[in-house]
Amino acid sequence: MDTHEIFAKEWNTLLKVHHHVPDDVCLGGVRESAVSLIAPNERPPDSHQGEEHANVFHATVLRIVSGITSDTAVELPHGDGSDELFGKIFVTIEKLHQPLCVGDLVEVAIPATDIMCLK
Repeated sequence: MDTHEIFAKEWNTLLKVHHHVPDDVCLGGVRESAVSLIAPNERPPDSHQGEEHANVFHATVLRIVSGITSDTAVELPHGDGSDELFGKIFVTIEKLHQPLCVGDLVEVAIPATDIMCLK
């Protein structure tokens, strides 16, 4: 495995990170605000480096939780080993975002600079 990658077991996905991954990393973390939904074939630039998102993968919408100013989409990444209990991704979406429905297939993007390696 590359020293700039971690394996997200619950998502069954290899993720690229911006920095070197120490040998003693136990967990990976991503803030909800760093996760975005993108239109197919559209890769927004990484906000920190001006390069493309390093991590883009498909997920299925499991639930939409409605809020006052925004909604939260609860999603599960595609993959044979995605963990339905612990592998959920929560994405805040603005009310003006294209409507999502349970069962929709979406693309999730997480910049490599926003993945934290935790000990």
